[in-house]
Amino acid sequence: MKINVIGLGVGNLDYFSLAGRKVLKTSDIVIGGERQLKDIDELLTENIIKYRLKSLEEMKNFINENFEKNISIIVSGDTGYYSLLSYIKRNFDMAQIKVIPGLSSFQYLFGKICETWEDYTLCSVHGREIDIIKTLKESKKGLVLLTDKKNSPYELGKLLFENNIEDVEIIVGENLSYEDENIFSFFPKDFSEYKREYSLNVVVLKKCI
Repeated sequence: MKINVIGLGVGNLDYFSLAGRKVLKTSDIVIGGERQLKDIDELLTENIIKYRLKSLEEMKNFINENFEKNISIIVSGDTGYYSLLSYIKRNFDMAQIKVIPGLSSFQYLFGKICETWEDYTLCSVHGREIDIIKTLKESKKGLVLLTDKKNSPYELGKLLFENNIEDVEIIVGENLSYEDENIFSFFPKDFSEYKREYSLNVVVLKKCI
């Protein structure tokens, strides 16, 4: 059995690696979430079995039941940042795993805003809790946040405003690489203007220094 963990990148197939495409062609089974499978559908031949990810335990059992097959797992963004790869490594032999990394959403966003990210602190508040204010103060240039509905751009702006932090630019990348991509920025004092529902997004809290 071979398990390929392939980073899809930001979503648009223009940014999906050639290495990832080549591995997909040799796969018997492709596993992914509904959105990931939809994104790569045009790359899959009829003889490839598509397995929609439901629960991690079900996925593990399915892989073990198909141990003789060449299996590829599609993950969003980069395989090395808050990825399903960690679970795969805990449950399968490392010798069976091949990793093909992809472009992360925050790398794409930094390219779009013509900025480098080596002095930023990378964090995820997607289903996780961190002390954003403390982490921001300790960072050199700011934070890069993978967000969820609870930690929307509006809520982040409100949090900064309530903590009297005004000299931070909130840069939002929404639906990155797709046709409805939306990249914009605002400051904490204007947070009330940005109360709405948000699609998939990455937020950069950039210190104005």
